[in-house]
Amino acid sequence: MDETVEWLTNADRYRGRIRHHERTAGRTATFADLDTDYRLQQAFSRQGIERLYEHQVNAIEVVRRDENVVLATPTASGKSLAYTVPAFERALGSNGARGHENESGDDRDENGDTAGRTLYVAPQRALINDQEETLTAFAADLGLGASVDVAQYTGQQSREEKRAIRERQPDVVLTTPDTLHYALLPWSGRLWEFFFRDLSLVVVDEVHEYRGIFGSQVALVFRRFDRLCDRYDVDPGYVCCSATIGNPAEHAGSVTGQPADSFAIVNEDTSATGPTHWLFWNPPLKTESESTDGPERPEPGSNTGGESSPEARTDGQRIAAIEAQRSPGA
Repeated sequence: MDETVEWLTNADRYRGRIRHHERTAGRTATFADLDTDYRLQQAFSRQGIERLYEHQVNAIEVVRRDENVVLATPTASGKSLAYTVPAFERALGSNGARGHENESGDDRDENGDTAGRTLYVAPQRALINDQEETLTAFAADLGLGASVDVAQYTGQQSREEKRAIRERQPDVVLTTPDTLHYALLPWSGRLWEFFFRDLSLVVVDEVHEYRGIFGSQVALVFRRFDRLCDRYDVDPGYVCCSATIGNPAEHAGSVTGQPADSFAIVNEDTSATGPTHWLFWNPPLKTESESTDGPERPEPGSNTGGESSPEARTDGQRIAAIEAQRSPGA
């Protein structure tokens, strides 16, 4: 990366455009031990996960105490494992979740019900598609004698596909707020009783995106959902995942309807990061032939040459340029 920065600084076509360069140091990861089910340990091993980060373990321990948690750490810090572990533990009937193994050892009770089900809510179907693939792969790595059924239930599926999913009675259901409102809650007593009567955990991903009018609508859906939980006499725990925001507990509480002080906050990222180079880019003035209104600078991104220039990519790395556009003549 140092060679790339030097090239951008000294190349003829870019000379003088970088007005400030700052480097922030990386950090090493901080790990913690987690005592968990042997089947989950096997899945970790098969997926190349040797140890969990400290913030992941902290969040998991909060959920194990049947408390709510909001995990507010940066992107790619491993937030998904913080809810995957407790969701699978409850589906498998370990670590204090309801239910018990029957004589066949398939983690179902005498009525054939799972130990505890999880509802995952995300604002975009693309995220749901990604999480379904990730969780399904993790479930496949649990090994023989373990079964956690993961399914998404969204508007992109046909009526026949939705019927097949309900007949499967999945342990983990991934959906959007709209589908929760229109397709799950209205049919909770007829089509989804199997799910809500065993509901143990609710995951609200990207909770920071629920703001404004959209956030108000989602908040009302969760109030309706909360009344349904009272009807089935279940009190699921909440795991809210958020980008780094100033008031994660208050925001999670306003969206879910749970008291803000019921949320433990895990916001210290203990994953490893490399050094980051910050380059402040000042585009050149347009020529008189390019501008009829006197000296001015082009729109940000129109004169960096970075994304289309092969020279700006070294050893497979790309530079994310933060362009500082100054006022005309500055």
